[in-house]
Amino acid sequence: MANITPQAHLRGGIAAQSADEILADHVDFVGGDKPAIFATVETILSGQNLPAMSVVGFNGDDKVVEADGATVKAVGVLPYAVDASDGDVGAEIWRGGNFKPEALVWNAGYADAAAKQKAFEGAPSPTQIVITPTRTFAV
Repeated sequence: MANITPQAHLRGGIAAQSADEILADHVDFVGGDKPAIFATVETILSGQNLPAMSVVGFNGDDKVVEADGATVKAVGVLPYAVDASDGDVGAEIWRGGNFKPEALVWNAGYADAAAKQKAFEGAPSPTQIVITPTRTFAV
């Protein structure tokens, strides 16, 4: 929760405090700071309706589709939902970053944690994506 205190000259001498909850339903998707997040602009294949944070790859025509771990290997993450139902659409995909697997939208082909952990291994350049599971510690 963020606490916001108005500047003194705007309070007119009256004690005040304001609180606001920012991104209450936000899922923390970053697993670490290396490699840095970077994006490329690619073409989403017509007919695709992909949710935000989808794991994506390229089809045989170098257009972006959902990665399935078999015929379409993972090369990036779609940071926002894209509806290409009516035709090809240009969109950014993250080709670099360190992400938590639970924050991403995976195809059923990535059935377990091990498959998700290795999803981006061997991806073509410039992809530099690392999957870092959330760790809990007992004290």
